[in-house]
Amino acid sequence: MHSWKILSPTSELERQIPHLRELALRAQEALLRKVADLPLDYFLILAEEILANRETHLIPTLIQLCLQKPEQPVVELLEGHLQDPGAPLVRNYCNLALAKIERKGPYREYLKEWALRLRKHHLLEFREQLSWSETMDEGPLSLTPQDKSQLLVDSVEALASFSDQEGIETLIGLMRDTHPLNRLPLAGLLLRATN
Repeated sequence: MHSWKILSPTSELERQIPHLRELALRAQEALLRKVADLPLDYFLILAEEILANRETHLIPTLIQLCLQKPEQPVVELLEGHLQDPGAPLVRNYCNLALAKIERKGPYREYLKEWALRLRKHHLLEFREQLSWSETMDEGPLSLTPQDKSQLLVDSVEALASFSDQEGIETLIGLMRDTHPLNRLPLAGLLLRATN
């Protein structure tokens, strides 16, 4: 499974193929989707490797695939990574998935807390284009603005999809206290939750 690591190409190769990193990531995501079509045991092996090695660039895709397979072994995998020290993206995406599959536990409450903690964060925040070597220096403890934005959007969408009183109140509170640029997207999600 170590072949999933992205190795830094030489700067000459980067100049020849400017979007090499993006192409590599898309290829990995496509391969992950293919593995999801195999028997569950194969998918679980790869999912465990991705979560354990904190392959953060694949976590959102992996969680989407886990949501399509809400079987007990997948739930156990997600629950097993809820307390991963030093891996906030892994923990929060596992919590998000467990909340979405309506697993009994404090998952919705944690989701609401996460969304409220990030209420001042822009929903759409793009990461500055960095060189290959600069992006490889990001540690597993740091959530990039792009990671935070994606997780916040996914969390708010989940709260809206629950269509319960607490979720709607959380969305209203977010709209009241959020950055002004977030209000319109949150209003759309609130409308969807109340229909």
